[in-house]
Amino acid sequence: MIDGIYYDICMTQSRIYRYVAQCGYEVKRFSDAFLASDFCRRAFDTIYSRFQLEDVFECMDFIVPEIQNDLIVSHNLHFDEDVAAWIGFTYRQLYIETEVNSSRLVTVVSFQTLCDYYAGLYTIDIEDATDIICRDFSIDKK
Repeated sequence: MIDGIYYDICMTQSRIYRYVAQCGYEVKRFSDAFLASDFCRRAFDTIYSRFQLEDVFECMDFIVPEIQNDLIVSHNLHFDEDVAAWIGFTYRQLYIETEVNSSRLVTVVSFQTLCDYYAGLYTIDIEDATDIICRDFSIDKK
């Protein structure tokens, strides 16, 4: 079972992704930009950062200036908030279990791939889901 503090960190990222979907942004563009951002590297791909347990709005205050060109409101498409939240949680869980930095992880396991995996994996334990993803993409766990 996922450790309490790691669960909370994953939930922070999950809430960020849910918020982005609620705001009507193109979630894929956000995700790709966020995971490749310097903020993600400094604040999430690290042992400790206050942002790992911070609220969405505080995090967005630091994310938006860096990736503002990738925050595009989608007028034609609504992205399911639950899917967005699961993807955010799963990317963080994958980082925690593998220590592959997010900017690299997003090139190995694309946003679309996680969308495709969602239907089959969102109802199972997150460790089992990440085991399947790691196996399918030959990612070593720490």
